[in-house]
Amino acid sequence: MAITERESAEDQSRASRDRLYRILGDMEYGVLLVTGEERVEFANQSFCDLFFLPDPPAKLAGLQSAEIIGKIRAAYEDPDTEVARIAEIVRLGNLVKGEDVAIKDKRTYLRDFIPLRPGGKHSGRLWMHRDITDRKRAEEALQESENRFRALAENMPDMLVRVGCDLRVLYANPATYRRAGIPAETLPGLTPSGYGVPAEATARFETAAREVIASGEPLRYEHTNYWQDTPKVFDVQVVPERDAGGSVGAVIAIARDITDRKQAEEALRAEKEKFRAIFNSVNDAIHIHELPEEGPPGKFIEVNDVACAMVQYSREELLTMSPLDFATEYHNRPVEQILRNLRTEGHDFFETGHRRKDGVILPVEINAHVVTMDGKMVVVSVIRDISERKRAEDELIGKNTSLNVLNRELSLREKDLERALADKEVLLSEIHHRVKNNLTAFISLLSLEGSTGDTPAGKLLRQDLQNRARSMALIHETLYRTHMYNKVDMEVYLNDLLGQIARSFWTAGPVRTVVDVRGVVLDIKRATPAGLIVNELVTNSFKYAFGKPADGSGKQGGAGSSGEPSTISVSLSKNDGMYEMTVKDNGAGLPPELDITKIRSLGLKLVNFLARHQLRSTIEVKRDHGTEFVFRFRE
Repeated sequence: MAITERESAEDQSRASRDRLYRILGDMEYGVLLVTGEERVEFANQSFCDLFFLPDPPAKLAGLQSAEIIGKIRAAYEDPDTEVARIAEIVRLGNLVKGEDVAIKDKRTYLRDFIPLRPGGKHSGRLWMHRDITDRKRAEEALQESENRFRALAENMPDMLVRVGCDLRVLYANPATYRRAGIPAETLPGLTPSGYGVPAEATARFETAAREVIASGEPLRYEHTNYWQDTPKVFDVQVVPERDAGGSVGAVIAIARDITDRKQAEEALRAEKEKFRAIFNSVNDAIHIHELPEEGPPGKFIEVNDVACAMVQYSREELLTMSPLDFATEYHNRPVEQILRNLRTEGHDFFETGHRRKDGVILPVEINAHVVTMDGKMVVVSVIRDISERKRAEDELIGKNTSLNVLNRELSLREKDLERALADKEVLLSEIHHRVKNNLTAFISLLSLEGSTGDTPAGKLLRQDLQNRARSMALIHETLYRTHMYNKVDMEVYLNDLLGQIARSFWTAGPVRTVVDVRGVVLDIKRATPAGLIVNELVTNSFKYAFGKPADGSGKQGGAGSSGEPSTISVSLSKNDGMYEMTVKDNGAGLPPELDITKIRSLGLKLVNFLARHQLRSTIEVKRDHGTEFVFRFRE
């Protein structure tokens, strides 16, 4: 009876084991079961496939652990490391869940190790592997996509804000922090009104955001409001962000300051209206028409009101015609010769007849000049009705004098217009020259610095580059704000510059900045190198004068070298045609043996270069109670 019961129990155990093996055999996981005697008890087909084994699972049964390791080691990216890891796992005998394993051909498996201890007694171990290569690649692609988005968002000049359906900030880029003027870590969780957006702009944005959340469609609008007492025009785009199920879970808003563009468009519109007023106010008809390289003249591009009245056609009708559509056969020179003169000489003056809409032939003289417009050759023709002159030629010779006077007046007007155009061209040339020089200096500066990585040193270098660029950009901003287009109010500029540098070094300790300028004004050629020098020296003071660099990674500040509060001061004065500029801090000071003319620091090299070659300045360094740089240069 006992034997029968034992056989029945063994049959049940065998049936249970077979069921287990069938379940494990059908799994997508690669399964390997090793007994306590270090022999393979079971392996499924997925295990053989994952480790590129040509043998069926049945042939693996009974192999020693060392033998099965020898068969699978070639599948690993780093066989020695992985075999050592397997030995360590077996030695420790602890559960291992979800461990990444590098397989050749850039594949990744997830490994589980389950020690078998029924009743507390070691009886073997279970290895399970699954291929997660596609998932890892998808995760890496997603991470790369997120990194690209963040890099774009972090460096774009436009404000970018991501808000949830409750309109609270989930993310904001640095441009938004700078505009709001508050620390980055305080922005998430706030609503637009919470970080200083004017009430009208807040209401308009909230309305747009709710509309996008409800409709799921993007929305774009322009909004004008006062920001820090200055009227600003923003182009705002609000787009939905959908979750995996297609529902709108957040919206992204991008706001671009288009104030300058709007002002430029308004100025262009005003110029066009002025041109149109002048164009239509002259006494003569003016035609502008295309001049092909060969063949007859092309259609009219523009005509003035006098031209329409002269031939009794509307402007819309004339713009569908060419000069030959109402010209008569009479020309004082052949049409072919006139066209040849225009193409070779660039101008011609001739007489012809124009047939009005009512059929009357009007004798006219035409002063034609060839110019380039939008990359095409066009003819600008000034047409004068000479009917009266023709009738008077046979009767009154004296009328010719009046006509000659009128011709001279016209020539004088043309010369006045040419002189005005030349003055504008000189002004534009000077503006382009100055902007080009600033850009060239900026590009040269970047080439000196080189590229930076995402290391602490790289971040500091990038911060230095940004501060240098901003110091130059602030010159043009100051010119715009003060309405002095060739001279810089240094009191306004240096106050803004030091505030800008201080904000870029967000610190826990107090560092006081003092600017003493009192009405000094410099031309832009001197203001630019002076601003760059101040930027370099004040940046160095923030970084090194009072302790650990203030890059947001630690604290800085405290007492200065003589116990008073940490202070950085800049002064600029003028006396008897001599300027004196000082940059001073009361920090740790420079070592006495340090020669700033021979130091390898790029910042101090730049200071030396700008001072000596741009400002033509002397440099004096004082080391009492901190560090003081004194620059003296003439008007």
